Amino acid sequence: MIHRIILARFFSVFSEAFVMFAVPVLVYTSTNSASLSSFAFGLERLFRVISLPISGWMGDRMHTLVMLFLSDILRSLVCLFLFILSFIYSDNNIVYIIIPLSCVLSFFSGAGYVNLEGFVSKNINAIELPSVNSRLQFVEQFTYIAAPAVVGVLVYKFSVYAVFAFAFFPFLISSFIWFQLQRKNQIAEHANREGYNLPAIFKFLMGNPLLLRVISLTFLMNVMQGAILSTAVYVITSIFSQPEESYARLLAYAGVVNCCVFFVAPKLCRIFDVRIVGVTAFLIALCGLTLFTTGPLFVIYTLGFLLVIGSEGCFNLFSRSYRASLIPKKNFSQYLGVVLVLNQVATPLTSFICANLLNYFSYNSIYLIFSVFVLLMFVIINPYRSLKFNLHNS
Repeated sequence: MIHRIILARFFSVFSEAFVMFAVPVLVYTSTNSASLSSFAFGLERLFRVISLPISGWMGDRMHTLVMLFLSDILRSLVCLFLFILSFIYSDNNIVYIIIPLSCVLSFFSGAGYVNLEGFVSKNINAIELPSVNSRLQFVEQFTYIAAPAVVGVLVYKFSVYAVFAFAFFPFLISSFIWFQLQRKNQIAEHANREGYNLPAIFKFLMGNPLLLRVISLTFLMNVMQGAILSTAVYVITSIFSQPEESYARLLAYAGVVNCCVFFVAPKLCRIFDVRIVGVTAFLIALCGLTLFTTGPLFVIYTLGFLLVIGSEGCFNLFSRSYRASLIPKKNFSQYLGVVLVLNQVATPLTSFICANLLNYFSYNSIYLIFSVFVLLMFVIINPYRSLKFNLHNS
């Protein structure tokens, strides 16, 4: 069963990586507006955030594998629809259709994420859970190598619209795997008909300072990534005059870094504890964000990009491990949905701020503002001292 879960996740995230590249490139190249590109990126991520509590609630009311199937089959149909529309509308017109439909794709991306983590946490035993989470994280990062490489070929040989046609097939394959997994294994899940009890969830969070610190660190990590990803297409193509394929290459390089790190991450977690590994990954990302402020050299930008995006895998391993240990198993998906909202709202919020700041400041100044903010918050949280909970002993 575990192998099927990982395989389905691979195909699903493979297509997600296609869409993540295609949408900002299409918006910027069609409108030549850095602000609109950042705004579209933020809007897309906002719909992902909105989907998290809704999907968590639905995942507790129905089978999580059914939710995973629906999220992937619907996304495959949307990708096919977008590809067909490319033959009907011009670039200047289709962009205003792509933005809302990309929000639909992002909504179901959130549904897939929260229900996968909910399913794994409820159905995998505590001994195997760290290994499964690590393998899932590795697969997710590997797609950042494979998907951008394929995207680069598609854009060069055909057009950026071909990305949507190609994304249709992995989504279809993953939905078939989820369907077969649910049918063959007939995994029983208790259907919880209770509604969202937000007061109880927030009371639990306020009474768990350790989980609040993990949420705060994850929020700051997403602030850094939001600042980079929402401005990447504009900075790469306009500031550094690089081709659009450079964005795909940078994502691929970041995936290589993540995958290389994952070969040593499990051993590092056994030696130093996942807390040390996760917080160190956070500091590496902060160093990368600070690098962006030092000068207008593409090699420096590339290094900073790799440090920020390339440290994501180890940090996510840290945050997933703490969430799985600290969130109650009962109504897990509901609690997880709220936690993920608090984490991931940082990305669209940062994107909207960047969309506004780009009208007044240079990209270096914007990165400097976020670097100072993240550093100050990190000092206040002081995670090396405050996160004393050892997962190995839980």
